[in-house]
Amino acid sequence: MIFSDDFPEGAIFSQSIPEKTRVSAGTPISVVVSLGNAEGKTQVPNLIGLPFSKVEQILNESDLRLGKVIYEPSSTVLPNTVIEQFPRPGFYVQKGSSVDVFVAKELSEIQKQNY
Repeated sequence: MIFSDDFPEGAIFSQSIPEKTRVSAGTPISVVVSLGNAEGKTQVPNLIGLPFSKVEQILNESDLRLGKVIYEPSSTVLPNTVIEQFPRPGFYVQKGSSVDVFVAKELSEIQKQNY
């Protein structure tokens, strides 16, 4: 994916095999997809594995804001650690967009007994 002023976001503007070329079924073809104009966009930072207390500051530095916060029980990471996010890290979004995070919470006593 590449920014382009000439092609709208989502448009394919390059491919590894020229059009109308005969190929065998199942032949892989690489394409380059336009991200559209770069103006007003920012890359989503990787928040996974970070303490929730740092999330809002990091998002503000990227001109993004905190969206939904969903707490999920986890036995593999410390409570208040980001375990997932949407949009995914590395995606380009409009500045000011929100990023939803999934945050680990401590297992309840009943959940601990089931592990």
